[in-house]
Amino acid sequence: MRVSPEGAALPKTPQLGQDSTPSSTPSSSEQAALQKKREAAAKEIARTFRTAPNAGVKASQIEMLGETNEEVDAGGNMHNYAYQVHLFLKDGTVYTALEVPPSDFDAVSSRKKDPQNWTEWKRSGKDMLLRDGNTWKKFDGTLQAPVGKTALEGYLEATTFSGSSALNTSSYSKSGLTLKPGGKFETSYDSLSATGSAGLLPGNGSTRSSYSDKDGRISSSSGTSDDGLTTAQVAGSSTQKNNADKFSGTYRIDGYTLELRYGDGTVSRELFFPLGDNTFYKDNNWWELTKK
Repeated sequence: MRVSPEGAALPKTPQLGQDSTPSSTPSSSEQAALQKKREAAAKEIARTFRTAPNAGVKASQIEMLGETNEEVDAGGNMHNYAYQVHLFLKDGTVYTALEVPPSDFDAVSSRKKDPQNWTEWKRSGKDMLLRDGNTWKKFDGTLQAPVGKTALEGYLEATTFSGSSALNTSSYSKSGLTLKPGGKFETSYDSLSATGSAGLLPGNGSTRSSYSDKDGRISSSSGTSDDGLTTAQVAGSSTQKNNADKFSGTYRIDGYTLELRYGDGTVSRELFFPLGDNTFYKDNNWWELTKK
């Protein structure tokens, strides 16, 4: 049994492509429930095995990170991607459920309390093989090099969808991170939810939206419409000025770590690495970098 430091059993981490579901394609509700289990397990792992900054795995101990992903049904004919990050160590072991930067990951504690997410790896030509019981299976993912100590400039954006066809509900959220010269950053967030026969299309059912930006402005509005031919009428809206220090500050990239230091003193250290040309992993999501 996996046990947390407080004595509570840790949740089992569902593996991508290895879930104990029937061979038939799971329904939207079943996929949504599975994704919630993954997210809950990920949060518990991140909480349990996070060390103080830079007190975890050293860069000299790391062979590479590996990443697998799969498309998951978000409901309402929308899809997201679920990611699973593998930490390959030079001692021939691999952790298959990494949720924090390696530099902040307590591998020693994890080996004792989370053994089912550890296994061995070896090379076979250009392939990485993972031990699965008495057999070796090819790692069917992509290997990711660290960003290194560098500075990026531009606008990073990630989008998430959720919905229910049965309830005619859908929601959309967009997170933004602007990386500026001099190691400065600004964040923004935009969301929209709706009910009605056409989900997020305007003029169907009711809508609710919210927005926050680098200046600390937070606004929200809601509206309704009686048919699918007219745009939703705003029933009410509000805007408030918050502390801009909660939405901006300085950043640093080191290895697989993105550190955000907000003006209000909050420090966030996140697992971060490139997925491809101008795309990055952050917050278990796919972020695209554009110049802005």
